[in-house]
Amino acid sequence: GFFFMAGFMVALTSMAREHRGVTHAEVTRRLLIRGFVLIIVDALIMGLPRALMGFYSFMVLTCIGVGIIATALLRDVSSRVLIPVALAILLLHPLLDVSWLPMPLQAMLYEPVRTGAFRSLYPIIPWIAILLLGFVVGRDCLQRERPAKLWAALAALSFAFFIAVRLYGGYGNAYSYSSVASVQFWEFSKYPPDLPFVAWSFGCIFLTLIVLAAVTRNGTPKLLRPFEVFGRVPFFFYIVHFYVLGIAAAILRTRFGLAETYLIWLLLLLIMIGPCAWYYRKKRERPNWITRYI
Repeated sequence: GFFFMAGFMVALTSMAREHRGVTHAEVTRRLLIRGFVLIIVDALIMGLPRALMGFYSFMVLTCIGVGIIATALLRDVSSRVLIPVALAILLLHPLLDVSWLPMPLQAMLYEPVRTGAFRSLYPIIPWIAILLLGFVVGRDCLQRERPAKLWAALAALSFAFFIAVRLYGGYGNAYSYSSVASVQFWEFSKYPPDLPFVAWSFGCIFLTLIVLAAVTRNGTPKLLRPFEVFGRVPFFFYIVHFYVLGIAAAILRTRFGLAETYLIWLLLLLIMIGPCAWYYRKKRERPNWITRYI
């Protein structure tokens, strides 16, 4: 969902800026800067705690930054080209042999690495394909009066593909299972994403888009308006909340169950409302290069 919506929002914001009179070249330039900012922030601000622990990790912001840069350069390419390319990456990437590459490049491009001085959880392949598909779907929805119909069809197709791939249990499945009725049937791989994980996630994403489009048809309901505080400054929220969690974890030094984790999540959201609202006011009152990209 994170990668898909990154591409989806690139499509929406790019079109909105061009409608406001921003030139096509300037929109591309801003997207490129946005991508590089994500990479730099991940390496410096987000990477500092990891560096203190003795390793560097190629994480989600860096991978999304690379994806946004690629999308900025490819956004004029027809969907008839982008869709088969992205799907080919998702479906065929397990067949790639990158063993001849140096380990850091393997980690960045293809295979998650969890130990050593250079680690990765979000290699560019295949995550960039998910971002490109999000961009295509976002661009398409701007040209449709009722995109929810297509999203419903794509959700059904995704769930059907999930069932087919998971029942087959062979190629594309990271984990086997003993029975369809077992918990093992619902165990997928995210690092790297296997085909059941991708298919199930796409189905849930399209269903979520349908629900959000329906409930916000006449504006944001009062119940959801607090979430707009975070949505206006998502990058700021993402950076700050990691440090808030890290400080809390360092103080508490304990593990919690699922119920307690949900309560901590809600508490975190309440704590973050104030800083996010403050930063949004600063973005409006004192617009500058920093507030534009963070």
